[in-house]
Amino acid sequence: MDAIELILQGKINEFNQYRQDNPNEEIDLTGAILNEKNLDGINLSHIDLRECNFQGSSLNGVNFSFTNLDLTNLNYVTAKNAIFINSQAIDTVAHNANFEFSDFTNANFQKTNFSNSLFYKARFFSARIYNCALLSCDFSEADFESADCTGSDFKEADLFKANLKKANFSFANLKNTSFDGIMTKQFNHLNLSGTNINKSLLKLTRSKAKQKKILFDDFTKF
Repeated sequence: MDAIELILQGKINEFNQYRQDNPNEEIDLTGAILNEKNLDGINLSHIDLRECNFQGSSLNGVNFSFTNLDLTNLNYVTAKNAIFINSQAIDTVAHNANFEFSDFTNANFQKTNFSNSLFYKARFFSARIYNCALLSCDFSEADFESADCTGSDFKEADLFKANLKKANFSFANLKNTSFDGIMTKQFNHLNLSGTNINKSLLKLTRSKAKQKKILFDDFTKF
């Protein structure tokens, strides 16, 4: 039985063991239909997953590190504690999904739709999140330190107690975004150039912003 058949039959432990026993074998899952499956704990690292359909699947603890997720369907998945380190997702759909506690360190996301998804305590350290749709997402206590979110749409998202230190939100849409509970030290070196932001939600005066080296410019809209 080959590796792909093991996945289709839900034999996750056998698949992981197969990969461990055959570390040099390239597995191509491009375009695979894996929706509505329980794939908890599967190791998909370094696999080409372009155009895969995972819609509605359980992906808790899945290792997606160094994967290509371009044009992949992750709508309605449950992917708690998943690992997306150094993964790439361009033109991917992942709305109404659950990514609580997942690790997106150094991930590269562009033009991806994550709207209405949960990212409680997710980690985005040094991630690149360009021109993505993040409307109404829950980022409570998420870590965006050094993340680049240029041009992304965070309208009505919840950033309760999130860490935004050294993050770049330039030209992002932060209209009606909630920053409740964020300590001022978590705003250090935050870039808000060109953003559309509700000043009353930010709860920082320009004097405090200067102390914390928060960057505004003439294009920042309050």
